[in-house]
Amino acid sequence: MLTRAIPASGEKLPVVGLGTWNALNPPKVNDQTLAPLAEVMKLFFDAGGRVVDTAPSYGTAEEVTGILAQKLGLTDQLFFTTKVLEHGEQAGIQSFERSLQHLHRDKIDLMQCHNFTDWPTQLKSMRQWKEQGKFRYIGVTHYQDPAHEELEKILKRDKPDFLQTNYSIAEPAAAKRLLPAAKDLGVAVLINRPFEAGGL
Repeated sequence: MLTRAIPASGEKLPVVGLGTWNALNPPKVNDQTLAPLAEVMKLFFDAGGRVVDTAPSYGTAEEVTGILAQKLGLTDQLFFTTKVLEHGEQAGIQSFERSLQHLHRDKIDLMQCHNFTDWPTQLKSMRQWKEQGKFRYIGVTHYQDPAHEELEKILKRDKPDFLQTNYSIAEPAAAKRLLPAAKDLGVAVLINRPFEAGGL
């Protein structure tokens, strides 16, 4: 599979990742619902995929991601990206700790501030956890075009390792300024909604 380098480190990642918002978010978590999802994750891994993006706010997805990876013996072979969507320092730290538990990890590859919620507070904590070795990379996300201007400001001011944003044939606006800014600043990019949440 085609790979691209993370500018901050040179580490190479496959360009196709697995988003879990709907894909790994069953209403009930049991052997019956997990079996076909385990097959999805195995097929993804066997095809060369490594990046799995989740979030505590995606229903059961973060927990299910951790369970499936553990069942398949892939916990240490996947590049886990998750998010924090909290206001306040302590709430953010508690979210970090839950994510580590859900993913059965003592280190998360990429922690992102979801929709740049309480960005200044969460960025401070994220930087501290990165310095302590609990996060390998940190980033900021949003999924709507009106957020691009603020995302560009964050990239220029705070220089996170990663940006996650919406970009597709149906939502091409990121190509105007946001993606060029990320390129110029050496910020890695994850794309969400590549098929407009299934709409395409």
